[in-house]
Amino acid sequence: MYHFSQTEYIVKPSSDIDKEAFRNQEQVRYSNPHRAFTYRMHDYDSVVGPVKGIYEKQISASSKAREHALLKQDRPPFVTILTIARDAAARLPNGEGTRADICELLKDSQYLVECSDSQINSVVSGALDRLHYEKDPCVKYDSSRKLWVYLHRNRTEEEFERIHNTQAAAYQAKKGVTKSKAPKLQVLSCRHYTFDGLT
Repeated sequence: MYHFSQTEYIVKPSSDIDKEAFRNQEQVRYSNPHRAFTYRMHDYDSVVGPVKGIYEKQISASSKAREHALLKQDRPPFVTILTIARDAAARLPNGEGTRADICELLKDSQYLVECSDSQINSVVSGALDRLHYEKDPCVKYDSSRKLWVYLHRNRTEEEFERIHNTQAAAYQAKKGVTKSKAPKLQVLSCRHYTFDGLT
């Protein structure tokens, strides 16, 4: 069984050196979105799974990211607030922390534009709500301690990729069934009309 990292690190604003170190890792992580990745910061490891919904190893170069007020337009198309919020939650020390901690960790992302704390807090709040209600949720809120808990902390890269590959196979199978059920076009003869009548 995977033994997850324990740390005494407390979330705080990152130094320029720490921010650069994280961004280098983040770039590697999103250059291979179909693979699991392990962030190594502040002497502890944080494992994240492949980006959800990315089942093709080759991403079209022509694909453009959707516009978002808080994200850079020239980012990879699969980088969303949801994906970077999921990564931020995974990086919580010992797998738990406040929403403010997640906001602080999210600020390290190179894909985020300059924005206010209130804007970040708003989008992170919405992202956590969505992550909380996913089919395989990665976070839950502990109301008694008022903390967010990262639920996938004990998963290895191999486990993440096995789950992702299973989901990819199901997606491809469903895609194949949908394609086979598509109606066939029939060529119908027709009669042409003119102002004088049938021709």
